[in-house]
Amino acid sequence: METRTEIHFFFLPDFEKEEVYLAEHHRQGWKFQKNKFGFFYIFEKCLPEEVSYQLDFKPKGQDKEEYLQMFADYGWDYVGDCNHFSYFRKNESLGEVELYSDRQSKFEMIDRIITRQFLLASSLFVFFILLFYVLKLPAVMIGMAVADLPVLLYCSIGLMRLRQKYKEVGK
Repeated sequence: METRTEIHFFFLPDFEKEEVYLAEHHRQGWKFQKNKFGFFYIFEKCLPEEVSYQLDFKPKGQDKEEYLQMFADYGWDYVGDCNHFSYFRKNESLGEVELYSDRQSKFEMIDRIITRQFLLASSLFVFFILLFYVLKLPAVMIGMAVADLPVLLYCSIGLMRLRQKYKEVGK
């Protein structure tokens, strides 16, 4: 089967854009197979179809088999995992094309992303800046660490916007 690999970068708050990216490829006859290292997307030639892709940030501690079965029961095909995100697809002719039909579930997923991924990355950033400063490492090392700051800012603003978008009215 013919395959192709594309390099594309999506940050934590861009998971909805990633879903659109994968669906567009499927409509063009390229079915998503897997994501390696977070930015190598591997596609396989297929017949063009209207397929929805959804990403989920799996709850910590949930049984993997039970987790996948829950989505399979609603017609979702499991594609794979990368960076704690699970990839699912479903033919749009089969009905509901959202993993979560309510805003609260989406809101809770975004909170899981913030607490498990973003806060860890932010803490490591601060730790390394302090470590470089205390150890009086060359300025170039500090500069490399500071270069990550725009990415952290982009992610924090993006995640807060998503959080606000899915926040239930009245909460």
